[in-house]
Amino acid sequence: MTYKHDHDKLIKNSNTGIEYEFAIAYLLMNPSQQTIFLNEVINHHQKTAKILDVIEAIDEKILLIGTQWKKLPDYYVSLKTTQDDTLGGPADVLLCSGKDTIHQGISIKFNNGNTWSPSGRHFLCDATISNLMMEYRTHYIPLHLQHMGEEHGACTYLENSHRTTYDRKRSKITDLFIDKIRNEVILAWGEKSLEDKLEILKLGYHEYVDIDCSILTLKKNGTYKMEEMQMIPKTINDIELVKRNTSQIEFVVDGITMGIMQVKPNGGFIQRDGKRNSFVVGECNYGEGDLFGSWNFEVVKKVL
Repeated sequence: MTYKHDHDKLIKNSNTGIEYEFAIAYLLMNPSQQTIFLNEVINHHQKTAKILDVIEAIDEKILLIGTQWKKLPDYYVSLKTTQDDTLGGPADVLLCSGKDTIHQGISIKFNNGNTWSPSGRHFLCDATISNLMMEYRTHYIPLHLQHMGEEHGACTYLENSHRTTYDRKRSKITDLFIDKIRNEVILAWGEKSLEDKLEILKLGYHEYVDIDCSILTLKKNGTYKMEEMQMIPKTINDIELVKRNTSQIEFVVDGITMGIMQVKPNGGFIQRDGKRNSFVVGECNYGEGDLFGSWNFEVVKKVL
């Protein structure tokens, strides 16, 4: 097995959603590999019960995936999480055989399709981010607090809770500032070479992929949807960024959308009990939001 995963590392892996990757990998294994994986990994993992619940809940039709390869005497399933990120692109589960053959990669999604969490610095220089933060600090935070006050009244802590009356309340000022960031991202993108643009797109796909990849989206009721992934073509003439909805940006490659990125603050536009340039709103403590630390990127399924 060239693409052998590391059982010890898998046992210690507590990444969000790892239980779904383990469950689907287990179901796609042949009986002998299932026994080993159950005894050496699942039964020693901190999420053992959850993994077993997911295995039990998933629609049994999933067993039909990879049928054409399961008959091979040297068929096996590999989890990519403990291996090289460039292996199999954004796939989480690899269906393999022999020493060096990957027949199919499967990217497992539950609740979201995120394959990469880029920072704003992948797209914007330090000077631009500094200027945006100054505007955020001096102009957009005051506007945000004014709008929240008009919509929700004074900011107070909820009874017997650390949450406040402003928590999970959306402000139109957030959308305005996110749109301003998007404008700067698109402006800076226009100044990049095609080679630099491609390098960034490849990060979302975890490099070029020479195998068939699919996106498996698992639902809470155990049913799933399997869709072929849109892959990066070998020849590219242009990569354009286009706004989508209030916070997203599409990566359009020669007219075809290949990826979607969400520009978002982590922990809210302002963070309750935040330590970054903290301030008081009413009777509640807040700090500046993390606006450029981690955005969301997802690859796009192929249009059939």
